[in-house]
Amino acid sequence: MVTIIEALNSCFLFLIKAKELADKEPSVLEIGNALGWNYPKTRNVAKALEEAGLIKLELYQGMPRKFIVRLTEKGECIISCIS
Repeated sequence: MVTIIEALNSCFLFLIKAKELADKEPSVLEIGNALGWNYPKTRNVAKALEEAGLIKLELYQGMPRKFIVRLTEKGECIISCIS
């Protein structure tokens, strides 16, 4: 069972890594790999962040099929607050 502290920590780590890799237009998988996470955990964190309005997932229009992560204004604000 995941505690609220662990869930928040995972979300913050994802946001920070997305910001660090933003110039490379990272995919969900690339962020997860950079954090050493398995894909189900990465996907679940990304979905939660998207539902909260902190990131936007955009389907890459090519092969391989992947979702590009973009921070929203709200997500940028959170990053600036925790940095």
